[in-house]
Parts: sequence; structure tokens; C-alpha cells
Amino acid sequence: MEKKIPYKITEEIVRFAFEVYIGRFAKKWSILFTNPTAGPWKKIVLNTGETSMEIGRYKREEKRPDLILFLKDPAICIVVEAKDAFNKINNEDQIEKSFSVFKKERKRIQEHSAFNTFINKDIHFINSYLWYDTTAKNIDTLKNSYFRQHVNEGHLLCIVGTKKDGNLCFKGELVAKNEALLNKKVAKAIEELFQTS
Repeated sequence: MEKKIPYKITEEIVRFAFEVYIGRFAKKWSILFTNPTAGPWKKIVLNTGETSMEIGRYKREEKRPDLILFLKDPAICIVVEAKDAFNKINNEDQIEKSFSVFKKERKRIQEHSAFNTFINKDIHFINSYLWYDTTAKNIDTLKNSYFRQHVNEGHLLCIVGTKKDGNLCFKGELVAKNEALLNKKVAKAIEELFQTS
């Protein structure tokens, strides 16, 4: 009989498992930045078959996101804040802290002229939260909390990692305060990102 070893799903495991998911199933997407514990947290870099370009660097104590993803066509940049549990995301202080990081990263990327010349189109920026949960039922709760604090924000991507047959699987839902404002190409690209999970 196989002995099961108990383990706790941490923020680091959720983030890393999602990176592995991107690498395996979403090959069109690039990871511009990842914030692993004791890892290469300093540079924001675009690496594709076409180019390798440094977009920015973080100072040692600078607040940074957990992950930045990029898709060239349509041009989408997702800035991700990861936590191991929903209750660590869904509170006013954390939403504010994350929002200031989202805003700073958007500005950094928008002001990088070589990156924008390479992309040569408007970039759709999406703020995102990634967390582990036994179900994906908390998305509406987070949507309401987030848009109550940030009325003028366009999109929010909620990514939930859940266990299925012993593996972490991911569900992503792109939400907006007004669903009519969802860009159809962006929504389709996000839907395709999660079709294999």
C-alpha cells in the first residue's frame, strides 16, 4: 500500500505550478517575470524565438508582482498577484497593495520604448489574482470586492488552482465590472489559455 505524504499548498507551489502549466500548455505566452523565493527576481525580460529584451529591473526592496505573462497577438500583458488562499487576497489592504503594483508595472511596460516598438500595437493590460482553493466559487466575491475599490478598472483575471486527481489544475475567468466592455479578442485568448486545464 502506498503511503500518502501530507503537504500544504503554499503560494510558491501555486505560482510555480501555474508557470509549469504555462510552459506545457500555453506556448504562445511568454513569462516576462517570475518572483520565486531566492530566485532570479531582478529582471523583467521578454524571451521569444524572435528576440530577448530586458524591460526593467527591480530594486532589492521594491514591491513586485509574482508573475508577469505576455502574449504578442493580441498584445496582452497579465500582471499576477499569487496567494495560497482566497482570504489572503480578498481584503481591502491586499487589494490596494496589489493594485499599486499592477499600476506601477503597467506604467513601466508602457514607457519601455523598445518593447513597444517591437510589439507595435496597443497592449491590453489585465490585473490578475492567482490562488488555491478547493472550489472556484469565490470568483464573484473577489470581483465585487475589487471593482468596489477600483470602479474604473477594465478587466480582472481570476485564476484558481484546484486539485484534480492529485494534480493542480487551473481555471481562469476574465471578469469586468461591465461585461459589455470585455474585448472579444482578449476574452478569446484568455479562454484558450485555460482550455487544457
